[in-house]
Amino acid sequence: MGSIGATTILTRRVLPGVDLELEDHTQTDRGQLVPLAWPEFREWASERTVAAGGKPDFPRDRLASDFVQRMLFQLRADRARSIDNVAFSKALKNALNLKDVHDASAFVRDRIIEERPINISEFRHQLETFRDLKQKIVDVIERIQIGGNVLEACQKTILARMRKVSYAALAAELHRDQAMEKLDDSLEAKVEAERGFATASQTLESTKQGHETAERRLKELTARAKNDPELQKHQALTTDRERLLTPLKKNLTTELRRIVGAFGTAKVRDPEANGWTFLAKPWESLLDRIANSAAIDSLRLDAATEAARLRDAHAGCQSLLEAIKKREASDATALEQAKLQLKTALQQLERVKTGRVQLPDAVINVRNLLEEQGIEATPVCDLVSVTDPSWAPAIEAYLRSNTYALLVEPGREDDAIRIYEAIPDGYNPFGVKIVQPRRQTHNPSSLPENALAHLITGQNEQAVNFLRSRLRHLLQLETATSRSDDGLTRKGTLVNNGTIERLRLPAAGEVLLGKQDMRAKLDHLARQKQRLDQQVQTADRKAQQSKELLQAIAPLTTLKDLIENIQRWLEEHSELERPLDDAQELARLQQNPDLVAMQELLDVATQQYNDARQAHHDALTALGSAKTAEDNAITHYDDLKASADRLAHRASEDMRQPFVDAGWIDERRTGWEREGKTLEDMINTCTEGVKRESTAYGTQESEMRTRLREYVNRYQFDTAANPSDPDEITGAMESELKRLQDSELAIYQQQADEAYHVAVSTFRSRIAANLRSSFDDMANQLRELNSIMARMPAFTNDERYHFKWWVNPEYKTLHRFISDIANRSSEDNLFEDPINTPDEFRALLEEVNGPSQELLRDYRKFFSFEVEVRNDGQTISTLKNRMEKGSGGEHRAPLFVVAGAALAAAYGKLQGDTSGMSLILFDELGDKIDGNNTKAVFEYLRSLGLQPIVAAPDDALGKINESVDGYIELYRDGAYLAVNHVGLGPDTRELLTSDSWERHPELLEAETRKIMAERGIPS
Repeated sequence: MGSIGATTILTRRVLPGVDLELEDHTQTDRGQLVPLAWPEFREWASERTVAAGGKPDFPRDRLASDFVQRMLFQLRADRARSIDNVAFSKALKNALNLKDVHDASAFVRDRIIEERPINISEFRHQLETFRDLKQKIVDVIERIQIGGNVLEACQKTILARMRKVSYAALAAELHRDQAMEKLDDSLEAKVEAERGFATASQTLESTKQGHETAERRLKELTARAKNDPELQKHQALTTDRERLLTPLKKNLTTELRRIVGAFGTAKVRDPEANGWTFLAKPWESLLDRIANSAAIDSLRLDAATEAARLRDAHAGCQSLLEAIKKREASDATALEQAKLQLKTALQQLERVKTGRVQLPDAVINVRNLLEEQGIEATPVCDLVSVTDPSWAPAIEAYLRSNTYALLVEPGREDDAIRIYEAIPDGYNPFGVKIVQPRRQTHNPSSLPENALAHLITGQNEQAVNFLRSRLRHLLQLETATSRSDDGLTRKGTLVNNGTIERLRLPAAGEVLLGKQDMRAKLDHLARQKQRLDQQVQTADRKAQQSKELLQAIAPLTTLKDLIENIQRWLEEHSELERPLDDAQELARLQQNPDLVAMQELLDVATQQYNDARQAHHDALTALGSAKTAEDNAITHYDDLKASADRLAHRASEDMRQPFVDAGWIDERRTGWEREGKTLEDMINTCTEGVKRESTAYGTQESEMRTRLREYVNRYQFDTAANPSDPDEITGAMESELKRLQDSELAIYQQQADEAYHVAVSTFRSRIAANLRSSFDDMANQLRELNSIMARMPAFTNDERYHFKWWVNPEYKTLHRFISDIANRSSEDNLFEDPINTPDEFRALLEEVNGPSQELLRDYRKFFSFEVEVRNDGQTISTLKNRMEKGSGGEHRAPLFVVAGAALAAAYGKLQGDTSGMSLILFDELGDKIDGNNTKAVFEYLRSLGLQPIVAAPDDALGKINESVDGYIELYRDGAYLAVNHVGLGPDTRELLTSDSWERHPELLEAETRKIMAERGIPS
């Protein structure tokens, strides 16, 4: 290297035996010193080298290592065969930086052991490929799992749907069977009533003959008695009695029979009420007593007592009558409600069929009532739409009931409001809005470009302005922050009036302003219509039965006035029968024997006639009762048969419904029958099951749609399947999962296997082999250093230093694995036997930035190192212990010894060999080390044939001046630098070492004798 002014000239050459000066590189040209042209210099240098007996060498400029290697070869010791230029460079640099060593293991690992870096880029590429493919496999498996979740939700929905319709079908069958049981009981009652009517007819025929016979006998005796004036007088009394008492008994019997018949009807048609039988007893008892007496017989009844009994029974009837009236009114109301719901469902179905959205039932009800009054009202959602469907759910979540507000025909707003205010609560008019178009003003040009109002469009200007005015100045926000203006995000986050609120978005099938899935709505509404049809039929049947029952028991509603009449008739009967009884008794006492005998015959004949007539009358009554019972039984049977036929038809239809599982129904019913459940228990269980499974079906269907939507959005899955049809979704998802498993997963797994085998092969052939070679080279290097240090002279106190190394415990398994795998055949699988693959190797393959990755960059991190301090072959300490606990000299001196030994080995020097290059450089040698150890270090380095050059502060001069040949003093004063060379001659060295006990042992002996003399110790 040469310098001319501001020009620096750098060249690399090895010229054995030639000493060059600056002038040899330059020449004067036009009075200026310039570099010598390279061809001329090269020719001149070659000639000088050859003349000196050497061979010139000019290494390439870009390869500094070539120059160093050749220079070292030229300057090597006489007995050195070769010099490792890399080891030399490392050892020279380490010696220069010993002041920064604070860790014994790191000192050996980083300063002594060669790095030997491995090119792992290809292996990393293979690992990345393997990881990417493995992640793709994980992604596909996750996709399959998420798709499986959709499929699982479909299966649960299908199961809930099957159970719902199967429970309903089973309930219909049980209702049919229950009706058939009642029909069988009614048939028996009908047959029994018919048998009773036949018996009553036979009895009537028999009593008719007896009555006719008794009548003929009485007529004969009566004809004979006509010729007897006394007997005629007696007969006149009897005739008067019959004339006066018969009308009263007839009135009583007629009315009582009417009331008893009404009680009988109530007992038949209202079997759930248990009080009818008890309440009818006073009326039946009074009827029996009056009906079983002859027309001329005395009743001997207390009218007040009988009336009180009837009034008590009448008081008990009131609660039952009120219950029947309320039931009839409730059933009528339920029928009206069912008809209204059916009408609403039919209108909803018609709307969906014509492509319009489904409205809340309250809106339909209000529209119907307005239309009945001739006022046309149109929902706003029928007149507007959202230009961007993705914003429809959020906009509707904000607008809420405004989306289905009713726009009334112009000029009829006040009429509509009047009708709307008068709607009964039962029609549920709440929450329905009526638009007042005249008050809607809106100027779109005043809104920002990203205002939500711009998304509202439609043919009806009033409807568009109404919704735009509700949106006001809300903006379209992609995300909401604390600094956002008033607006709304697609996810429904509302920023308004200084608050942030998250709105609940409507379900996909409930958005009125966006596109709906009409297929799902049609299916739902069709099922709802069928259900409401059945509800209307059931409600109509119940309402008719309640109405007929109320009509049949109408006589019981007028009992109060009737009881007054009965009491009055009984009192009149008592007043009439008392003087008649007295007159008959007086006539009997005045009669002669013949007249008495004749009268007895007449009385007997009359009694027989009356008995026959009563028997005939009773037979007629019994026949009427039997006929009524028969008619009632037939009517009841016909009603039950019609009901059973309807239930059988419904059960048949329900069993033919889609998704009904006949096997599941048979299994459930068989199990319940084994448990001894009654039909009523089974019906109750089915009713609860229908409610439970309907709720479950709705929940599962919503869950299914949610999972499908998540899958579609996450994986951009394009499907035409109806999102509310679990069968279609099941088919689509099964095809999707089969495709994923048979194509993507299989392909990625095959590619991952291939990438894995390539990575393993690369690892085995390059990484593991290089690491194993580095392990061996490191061991050989340390053994060689130990051998060199064992052959070199001992340090002070006869200390020698020995390198020791071991595999770090956390890497032992991986170290053993790598050492073994380098010797295995290429057919061995790293993840299978015969090699136990450790988790650390899996981490090496799978972790991107794990600690194992550092081991590939620097194999030395597998190990920990130590320098043992030995004396006479025994380890007395370690460099680590001395660095932690020892003095500066104790823990710093071994570093210089080891560094010197490493550099001497790099030079190829043996003990005491002073030939060839022997330069060693130290920075701040005297720092943290005492004078004695400093002297010992210099002596030891000289014994190795090394020539130390030391940079040290001025306060270290006292430690090193005995060991150096001279020094250069450098002083800086601002921009000026003063340089002073001080040479130490023999006299100076002698002076500096004159007090050294090692150089002058006689001083130590003299001092020893002096101390012994002072202490009186004999020499």
